[in-house]
Amino acid sequence: SRVKPHFWRKIAIDTLERNKHNECKNREEATKMINFYSDEKCFLLQTTQSSYCIRLTGNGNVMGAYWGAKIDDVRGVPDMQTYENCFSRMPSGISFGEYEGEGNNRNVLPALQATFADGTRNVSLVYCGHQIKGDTLRIDMRDTEKGLRESLFYLVHAQWDVIDRYTIITNESSEKVILGKAASACWHLPMRSHYRLTHLSGDWTMEFGISRQEILPGRYLLETRNGLSGPKAAPMFMIDRDSRASEECGEVYFGTLHYAGNFRMIVSKDPYGWVEIMGGVQE
Repeated sequence: SRVKPHFWRKIAIDTLERNKHNECKNREEATKMINFYSDEKCFLLQTTQSSYCIRLTGNGNVMGAYWGAKIDDVRGVPDMQTYENCFSRMPSGISFGEYEGEGNNRNVLPALQATFADGTRNVSLVYCGHQIKGDTLRIDMRDTEKGLRESLFYLVHAQWDVIDRYTIITNESSEKVILGKAASACWHLPMRSHYRLTHLSGDWTMEFGISRQEILPGRYLLETRNGLSGPKAAPMFMIDRDSRASEECGEVYFGTLHYAGNFRMIVSKDPYGWVEIMGGVQE
């Protein structure tokens, strides 16, 4: 027997309505991944089990304020005033910037080094706008005097508890700019007395050996210059608190580069206990 045509039309209409409903639901879920709280001047990025918070400061800086277990309220996330209240004298140059340029009397590793046509190298980047589109956040910063713009991108993979980050540098001036360094991203960990770094190294027939060490004040360099990442040095880091994390449980900060060539990762800790990680292509 023949099936009446209107039966198939009904199935097509039901399927179309269901697809529209799923698309709306996916957009709503994507919107919940990234929220901007204008009163607190905070971006809150949410995955299934973790949160990442970014603050805009009064001087136009973009500050990495929180990375850890999932939170629902940004009012408890510390700002620069909170840190200043912890010290009788705030350490010079501390800013927790998401992506710092060289200069400006900041005692941090610069993520961006540039030489301008007049020979100067001071990069002064301030927030100039943002865009939230689905599961992606873009934050724009600009050096208005030099015409250099950087765009920080955050792509949230909520189900995997992963945030994909990258940076685009744009020369909006008519002058030549030479980039000496442009990292992919920087991360800041909460102030703790003890962190442990885990990374992978090795060689032929002894690939990916596990190396662990306590992070003491100073800098640790993970890199390769032979054109390929591989067993000698994997472009990743794992950092846990108090050396308690195991294969089955524990609080671990993890990052890896989507890159197979020369890379450079720097893990640094200052005397106050703040740890910063910076990674990207080799300088």
